[in-house]
Formats: sequence, structure tokens, C-alpha cells
Amino acid sequence: MEEMNFYDVMQLSAADTKQLLRETPVKKEKRMYQLAFVVKNVLCILFCMTVVVSFTVLFGEENSIPGVVVLIAILAMRKADFDMNPRHGLFVIPILFAILAAGPHLAGLAGPAAAFGINLVSLLLILVLSCHNIYLYNHATFVLGYLLLMGYDVSGEAYIRRILALMAGAVLVSAVFYINHRKKEFSWGIGGLLRDFFSGDERMRWQIKMALGLSTGMLLASLLGIPRMMWMGFACMSLLPPVQSTVPARIKQRLIGVVGGCALFALLYQVLPGDPGTYIGILGGLAVGFSGTYGWQTVFNCLGALSMAVGVFGIAGAIALRMINNFLGILYSFCFHKLYEGGSGLLRTNEKAAADRT
Repeated sequence: MEEMNFYDVMQLSAADTKQLLRETPVKKEKRMYQLAFVVKNVLCILFCMTVVVSFTVLFGEENSIPGVVVLIAILAMRKADFDMNPRHGLFVIPILFAILAAGPHLAGLAGPAAAFGINLVSLLLILVLSCHNIYLYNHATFVLGYLLLMGYDVSGEAYIRRILALMAGAVLVSAVFYINHRKKEFSWGIGGLLRDFFSGDERMRWQIKMALGLSTGMLLASLLGIPRMMWMGFACMSLLPPVQSTVPARIKQRLIGVVGGCALFALLYQVLPGDPGTYIGILGGLAVGFSGTYGWQTVFNCLGALSMAVGVFGIAGAIALRMINNFLGILYSFCFHKLYEGGSGLLRTNEKAAADRT
């Protein structure tokens, strides 16, 4: 195996780095790879903290979440493109951030039925514009951002500052996107994406499935009056991926991960000094960086989520809501998948039969 340098190892994902460590027999090389892995994750968490703190200072404490959303987009756009002409990609980014600024807020002001419509249209637009290449998993960036902003909505002057924060974020993300992807060549732009959406292919069916599944899932949570319904949205998003063959394993890993993450949070909250809620989330973020599997990422994501909820609901209430939303999201996404695929299959069969008759 060819030896990699320090910088190249820092560019690898946690899963790829761990595989590299397993396959490296030379101890000196392995120690260098381990050091690169640690340095990469420490620098990443410091960068994350810098971005989020900067947004908090500039736009107010209520608007730390836009900082998180912008951070996720910056990290994603370093490697992922929109599978279209980069100049059109620069036009798409402000549209995506405009949807992030308007959609979650308008849905929060509306009743359940109107909120469902707003969410459906907003999410479908995000998926069509950012997920032409479904294997880039851009929905994990922009749909996640939509759900986060919905879960931490603001009003009044704070909302004006939120719009400004997202505008600034659009500029930053556009700059990162342009620097990394300006030399790529595609023969199609936004028009090609829209034509492909109306072609009725598997990508279109998945985009509709994701938007409809998330929107109906959040409608259900809203009608049931369950707080933190964005957590249910996260579960649904995670279990309605483009590649459905991974879902059975993900369901098992998410169930175990949520229970394990809640138990770990409860333990740390009792044994750590001071107010653990103020720094358990940072520990969780650092641990996610070292996690190479979906199951462990689910465990450590619980730490950050619960640290933000414990001040509102208490430790018992936060843990109960985390588990209820996730269990409901798992059950709903499984049932929705079966219904959607069954209905789609029946529709395709009828269309084929009609075509054969003609």
C-alpha cells in the first residue's frame, strides 16, 4: 500500500481513516495516521465552534442555529456539487437559503394543514435543486438545515437578524462552492434538472417520497402535539434514503443508538462537574468526528440534541421526547415506505397495462 501524507489523511472520512489504520502494517505509518485523524477532528471542532460563535455574536444568541446550518453547508460544499453547471450552482445557493429563511418560519406561523403544504413545497424544491445526483446526499445538508431552522424558529427582530444571517451564509457557501467546483464541466443547468424531474424516473420518485414522507410525518407530530417534532423529521429523513437497501440495518442501529445515546447522556449529566449541559454537546460533536458508523453517530448526536433540550424540558422530559420522536419517526417512515412503494408499484403496473392495450 502506498504511504499517504499527513494532509491527505486529514481529508479522509472517519470510516476511511479507520479502514486505512486497519490495513496499515507499519507502526510508524499507523501512528502518523492516528495523529492526523486526531488533529483533523480537533481542528474541525474548533472551526465549528468559531463559525457558530461568530454567528451568535453577530446575529444574536437566538441565531446560533443559522451558524450551524451554514457550517454544515460549508463542510458539504467543499466536496459535493449540485451536478450541474457551476455557474447555475451559484444561482441555486441563494434560492436554497431563501427557502431556508422563509419556509420553516411560515410553516411555524400556519396551522397544521397549511404548514403541511408549505413544508411539502419547500422540501420538494430543495430536493429538486440540490439532489440531482442523489448519491452525493445533499439532502443531508439542506433538508437537515430546514428541519433545524424549523425546530428553533424565532420572531420579531430576531427573525430579521436570522434573514441577515442566512444571507451572509449564502455568500460564504457560494464562495466555498465556487473555489472548489468552478472548473467542473456539465452540459446542463437548472433547466436540465427541471426536465429530469418531470421525466418520471427513480430520482423523481425518491424526491417526492422524501418530501411527502417528511411533510406528512411532521403533520402527524403536529396533530399529536409532540414537542421537538424536528427530531421525528430527522429520523424520517435518515430512514428514507435514496438507497433503500441500507434501511433495515439503519433501523436497528438507530433504535440501539437512540437508547444508548440517551443512557449515556443521563450518565454523563450525573457524573460530570458543573453544568454538563453546557459542554456535553461539544463532547458529542467531537465524538461524532471519530465515529465511522451510523450507529455510533446516532449515539453521539443524542448528546448534542439533549444538551440543548434539557434546559427546557429537564433531563427526564428531554430523554422521553428524544425517544418518543425517534421511535415514532422510525415506525412512521417504515409504514410510509411500504405504502409509497406499494402505491408506486401499482401505478406503474396500471400504466404498463394501459400502454400494452394501446
